[in-house]
Amino acid sequence: PTVPPSASPAPSANDDCRRAESAWRSAAAAARAPLARLDACLAGGRPPCAELAVELRRALGELAAAEERLRWLCGEARP
Repeated sequence: PTVPPSASPAPSANDDCRRAESAWRSAAAAARAPLARLDACLAGGRPPCAELAVELRRALGELAAAEERLRWLCGEARP
């Protein structure tokens, strides 16, 4: 007899962890652009650079949230 096809399995913890890792990588990539713009502004020595700093803070906040989800879903032992 053949085994009936089963419903697709529920997402596993590993799937959640992989998605969290992917989200962290995306947040890290997104933080690079405002970081580069702020760096260029500061290196040029010509203000205003404050709005760029605000943009970077937002990106870093997203990165911190993604990292927190990563720790929560994948455990503390991260490389």
